[in-house]
Amino acid sequence: MKHKGIIYPLLLILFIFISSVSADELVLQPDGATGKDAMITTTPPDNNFGSGSALTVNYGGTSLNHGLIEFNLSAIPIGATIDSVTLELFEYSNCGLNQNLIEAHLNSGSWDETTVTWNSAPAYDPAVLATNTGETAACDWLIFDVSSAVTDWVNGTPNYGFRITGPASGNVIKFIPSSDYTTPADRPILRINYTTAAPQSIPTLNEWGMIVFMLLTGIGAIFYLRKNHLSA
Repeated sequence: MKHKGIIYPLLLILFIFISSVSADELVLQPDGATGKDAMITTTPPDNNFGSGSALTVNYGGTSLNHGLIEFNLSAIPIGATIDSVTLELFEYSNCGLNQNLIEAHLNSGSWDETTVTWNSAPAYDPAVLATNTGETAACDWLIFDVSSAVTDWVNGTPNYGFRITGPASGNVIKFIPSSDYTTPADRPILRINYTTAAPQSIPTLNEWGMIVFMLLTGIGAIFYLRKNHLSA
């Protein structure tokens, strides 16, 4: 048939009616009751700070402080495709005085917020997952691109969360709220953008009418053009 070019757009319109994708954003910002985070420190190395309001990150002084944080990802729909994910931590004190970057690493094992200490914390991957962006002279959000880690977790890799550390050298201290912080808007955020295939829906009567009308119009146009071509 010489007029296939008319059929293809009509079939495409029909496909759009019954199949589509949906892009969504999920913002996780748990409170103290549902969040899981803790500061760990070398001084003292056996004390637990899981109920503390800060995830202080320190490097280069007389002690080391790291932050552990893990998000529950059960709200991500099964079968979702992860498009992008950012870990967002707010710096609430000493802002802009020391703008050295800090690092997000992946924990290698499980941990308990109520008991974890420096000495009992799991090992972590020394490879840097992400360093922060977004810091200015004012108190601001520190943004980490953690898309690859969350994609792996959604696809079945065990989720043990992040370990937030200072750089391998230099002197840095960051005061970051935990999920127990008194200002809810400043607590840690995991911002997830994902895509899901929208469930196929049965067209309504009006939609079926439009589909049939377009198909009949297309078929009529084909016969009209074919008739004129044969009589020419």
